[in-house]
Amino acid sequence: MNQDSDSIQVGYDITSENPVLGIIHSNERKKVTINIRNESSQDIEITFGIVGGFVDNDLVLKKEKSLNQVVGIYENYEIGEEITLTDGSKWHVLENSDPTMKNITLLSDYNLKPDGSYDTGCGKTINETYQCSIRSFDSTGNNGYDENDSNNIGYFLNKTYLPKIQKILDDSSITVSLPTLEQFEQIENQKYNYGQTGTAIPVYTPWLLTTNYWLKTKHSVTEQALWAVQGDIQSLVAHLAIGSSYFGVRPTITLSKEHILNTMDSTTNLEVGTSVVAIDGSKWHVLEKSSSGNSFVTLLSDYNLKPDGSYNTQCGIHISGQHGCSPMAFDSNNSSTYHEDDSHNIGYFIKNVYAPIVSSQLLQTTNITLPTAEQIASIENKVFINDVEQVLHFDHSNTDWFLTTYYWTKTPRLDYPGQVWIVYSYYQQLATANSSDSTANGARPVITTLKSNLFMNSDSI
Repeated sequence: MNQDSDSIQVGYDITSENPVLGIIHSNERKKVTINIRNESSQDIEITFGIVGGFVDNDLVLKKEKSLNQVVGIYENYEIGEEITLTDGSKWHVLENSDPTMKNITLLSDYNLKPDGSYDTGCGKTINETYQCSIRSFDSTGNNGYDENDSNNIGYFLNKTYLPKIQKILDDSSITVSLPTLEQFEQIENQKYNYGQTGTAIPVYTPWLLTTNYWLKTKHSVTEQALWAVQGDIQSLVAHLAIGSSYFGVRPTITLSKEHILNTMDSTTNLEVGTSVVAIDGSKWHVLEKSSSGNSFVTLLSDYNLKPDGSYNTQCGIHISGQHGCSPMAFDSNNSSTYHEDDSHNIGYFIKNVYAPIVSSQLLQTTNITLPTAEQIASIENKVFINDVEQVLHFDHSNTDWFLTTYYWTKTPRLDYPGQVWIVYSYYQQLATANSSDSTANGARPVITTLKSNLFMNSDSI
C-alpha cells in the first residue's frame, strides 16, 4: 500500500479469499486508487473519494458502499436490453457493456423532432415508421457526418439535441452520434457489403425497425449516398444524403450507467407521496404506503387523462388553479354514482378507454379507477367527513403533487343528489360539483400495479 498526503493506492486481488488492505487513519478524507486484478489477470484501476477508513479489513465508503460493490461497481448490459434513463426517455443497448465499464452506448427508441425532443407519437411499430420527423442527412448532399456544418445532421445533433440532454441529465460528458453499419453487423451477426447496390439488406432485429432513420456509414460506391434503415420494409437501404422524404434522426448516446433507472422490487418501501416513473414513461405518486414485502403499490397519476385515454402532460404541472385540464363530466345524466357500465359515466370511460391502454403497458395492473375523497384526505392525514359544511382544506406545504389539477373523486355527496366531491386545487381543498359539469374537472386515474413496473423518479433520488 502506497500512501502520501493526498492519496492512497491499494492492491486488491478479487481471487484472494482474505485480502489485507491496510489501515487508513480514522476521519481522514483521502483519494483512493484501487488496482484490481480480476480472474482474467487484467488490471482495473478505480479511483474514488472516501471518508473514514478500513474497519476489520472492510473499506468504509460514502453512502455505505461496500468493497464488493466497488469491485463489481457497474451493471452488466447486453445488446438489445431495454433501458429507461432518469429523465424517462426510452432506449436500447447498442453495444455490450460489462461490469468493468462505466459507460454505455444506447440507441433511442424514437426519432428526434426539429427541436431536439423525442417524437414519441411515431414509430412504435414496424407499420408506423414513415414520417417520423424526417429530414435530409445534409441539405447540400454531403454524406459525411459533420458537427460544424449547419447543413448537416451532425450539427443538429451536437448543437440542438446534445445540450438539451446534457442539461436534463446534468452531465456534460455525454456524447452523441448516429448508429453505424458496424454496430448493425455486431447486432445482426452478419458481415455487409458496404457498396452493395440494387437490393436492400434485410434486418431481422425488431427494435431496430420501429422508425426510418439515417446511419452514419457512407455507401462505399455511390457518391453522396449513405446507409439508412427503412423499417417498413425491414431493411438497410442506400440513399442520397440530400433526400428528405423518408428518414429521420435516431440518436445514439454514450453516457455513464449512473443515469439508468433500475426497476424496484418487493423489498422497496414506498411512502405516500413518493414520485415514481412507470416503465411506459408515465409519472405517478404513491397514494397509499406500500411496505417492504408487498409487491404491489397504489398510485395517483401526475396528470389528468385526455379523451383518448392518454395523459395530458402539458397541463397541470404547477399549482396555479389548473382549471380545464381535459375536463369532462362525471356523468352527463347528473348521476353522482361511479358506474363502469353506464356509457354516460366517467367510470365507463376509465374501464373501456383508459384501462385497456394501461393494462397493456403495465402488466398485472388492477383497481384502475378514480381516487376516493378518503384517499385524498389521508395524504395529509386528515379525516374526511361527507358533509358539505365540512369542506376540507389542505396545508400543501410538502404535498403539492396532488394539487396540480382539478379532478373528480369517485365519492358522491351523500346529502345532495347529483353532486360529487372534487379536488379543488386552486383553493387547496376538497369541495363538491355538479356531476354533469364538463367545464372544470378531469379524470386523474388511480391504479394498483407491481413495483417491478416502476422506477424511482430521478427527482426523488
